[in-house]
Amino acid sequence: MDAVVVATKSYHTRSAIEGAMPLVGDDTLVCSFQNGFGNLAVLEEVAGKPGRIVALTTAHSFMPVGETELQYFLGAGGVDLGMMEGGKNPRLEELAEVMKKLKVPVSPHDNAADVVWNKIMWNAVLNCTAAVTGMDVPAMCGEENIHPVFHGIGDEYFAVSEKMGADVWHPRNFVDLLIFAGRAAGAWGSIPPAGPDSGVPGPRGGAGGTPEGRPGVKGGGRGSPGTAFLLQVS
Repeated sequence: MDAVVVATKSYHTRSAIEGAMPLVGDDTLVCSFQNGFGNLAVLEEVAGKPGRIVALTTAHSFMPVGETELQYFLGAGGVDLGMMEGGKNPRLEELAEVMKKLKVPVSPHDNAADVVWNKIMWNAVLNCTAAVTGMDVPAMCGEENIHPVFHGIGDEYFAVSEKMGADVWHPRNFVDLLIFAGRAAGAWGSIPPAGPDSGVPGPRGGAGGTPEGRPGVKGGGRGSPGTAFLLQVS
């Protein structure tokens, strides 16, 4: 097996990789497609070899609407990935080429910790506020009273990042771009396909999205609000 990808909630990481170990050979990449810190350490503990552990993140989300169907919900940008032990790696470049078949921008990085930390900006601003308010992203972005909360979390993120010496890809106006994108999602039903002048946040804070449109399954494709994609298992 070339690669095994764990895409569970963090509390299922250990059981997921333990169950997948029969698929893990000497040269298999073990990838965490998850939010938050700690997952990479669990994968290394179970699978060994930090040189095989990869962090993958994206700001796109899908909702299950059936046993074999996903519905695109919300997202911007592409896929970021990096090796746990850092540095350039030809296997990472190979994985990046495979990920590009999703028809979204794919960016390999030198450090998995940077990949995870930069995704936390999205999670901290959106997920924490949604958990407290019970509102979805378009609703929060359309509510002026919530914007100061977003900005407060964003300011704290940048302050902590500076103290840590972290490599932050997001621009200082990231929260404003996020609010713009969320309002667009409210109007479209999902964030519209973004071009270079859209203002929708993308990799390294630039304008994002994909010229081909929102990602689908089995090679991508242009979606539209409410489109459901069939998962074909082969």
